[in-house]
Amino acid sequence: MSILLFTLIVFVVFAVGLSYAGVRLWVKPKEAIERVAGTGPGMHEGTPVHPSLVFHDIVKRLGNLVPASPKDVTVMQRRLIRAGSKPG
Repeated sequence: MSILLFTLIVFVVFAVGLSYAGVRLWVKPKEAIERVAGTGPGMHEGTPVHPSLVFHDIVKRLGNLVPASPKDVTVMQRRLIRAGSKPG
C-alpha cells in the first residue's frame, strides 16, 4: 500500500511541477490577452482573416491549377495523365 501512495505522491508532484513550469515558461497571459483583444504590437489594421477563409483560398488556388475541361489540357499533360492512369 505504501508503494501505491508513494507513486501517487510522486505523480502529483511531477504533474504540478510540470504544469507550473509550463505556465511560467510557455504560456504568457499578457501576450495571449493582447492577441485576443488585438491591442498588441504588430497587429495589422486590416480586417481579420477567418480560418475558414484560409481553407477556401487554398481550395480556390488548387482549382485554378486543375483544368476546367479536357480540351484545356495540353498534349503533354494528356500523355502524363494517360501514363499515370491505371487500367480499369
